[in-house]
Amino acid sequence: MAYSLETPPFEVLFEYFQSTARKRGWPPTPNELGRNFGLSPQNAVEQCKAIRKRLDELTATVELPKQEKMAHEVVPPLKPESCPPPPDLDKYRGGNAWPDAHDRAIYHCHGALVPYHRGTVDYVFHDEMIAVVPETEKYLYGAEASVCPVYKPGTRPFLEQVAEETTRGCKTDREKALALVNLIAHPQQSPYRGTSMIWQHFLGGTEEEVLKKAWHMCNEISRALSFLCQVLGIPARPIFVFTDPIYFAHGHSQTEIFFDGKWNVIEQNHGLLYPRKDGYFASAIELRDDPSIIDDRADAGQMLGLSGICYQAPTSIIQYRIDDVAKYKYTWQDWKRLEYRTAGLDYNEVYGGNDTLDDSLR
Repeated sequence: MAYSLETPPFEVLFEYFQSTARKRGWPPTPNELGRNFGLSPQNAVEQCKAIRKRLDELTATVELPKQEKMAHEVVPPLKPESCPPPPDLDKYRGGNAWPDAHDRAIYHCHGALVPYHRGTVDYVFHDEMIAVVPETEKYLYGAEASVCPVYKPGTRPFLEQVAEETTRGCKTDREKALALVNLIAHPQQSPYRGTSMIWQHFLGGTEEEVLKKAWHMCNEISRALSFLCQVLGIPARPIFVFTDPIYFAHGHSQTEIFFDGKWNVIEQNHGLLYPRKDGYFASAIELRDDPSIIDDRADAGQMLGLSGICYQAPTSIIQYRIDDVAKYKYTWQDWKRLEYRTAGLDYNEVYGGNDTLDDSLR
């Protein structure tokens, strides 16, 4: 292939990058950028880095200041409609929950990639997912599903400490929620991170241990954020947005927090919420119904959570409650298993059949 000696204007590349991500839900690779504009592999990689740097700058200088300003604004609380759970709610849990065969295939592909042991909390989540479909949506976003689990003071003292110290001075649930989101999104700056190297080397663990690990495994920090909110009496729950694993990743765990009388979706790895034009933040189904909430952002297309079309993928909700954890296992696992499985390599050949870390290391 003959490479162009001249690189197109940066704004042309930037527009192509954003528009591609908006259309399909994931950004173009350096190879795609190179093929479309005749760039050498090295030049394509450098241009992608520059584009992502620009998007990061737009998040930091344009979108996050808007979000921070909204954190302190007060809006009239909405009132969700009453909607009892459907009598056959269990029918919509797990792999048979989606009527569409392609959606079910995506679910099962994700299950094959889950790196956790059967019975552990993050594995069981996969079986407990409730599909957001017409039969469940009104209930999941109604008043009955917006009641906070009853937390018994003193049962999770470290979570109480983190929640109280992080939200000290906050007056509204909106302020408290965004303060907790900011903590979760910046684990390296967290005053609660563990100092021992052991905290960098395992999957799983309790929410207290997840906070000390100071890393970004989306499903783990989503449940930690959910419990911090529930300790304060704020309803919160993990959600999962499935993307097609044939094309890009296999989905992303996020969090919905209930404040202002409605559910609000959080991309907790980067600390992002999605402002609506009326002063409220958006829920996952609102992003599904109005992709422009994301696609009109200056930083649209930067990552999985910043493409409106992603929220038109199969979505599920996990009713993870701080008053109902006895059924879960919180085993530690060697993080290398995740790397090996993601790369399609045989972990057992290298490390043997057992990757569970000894509880004495806790």
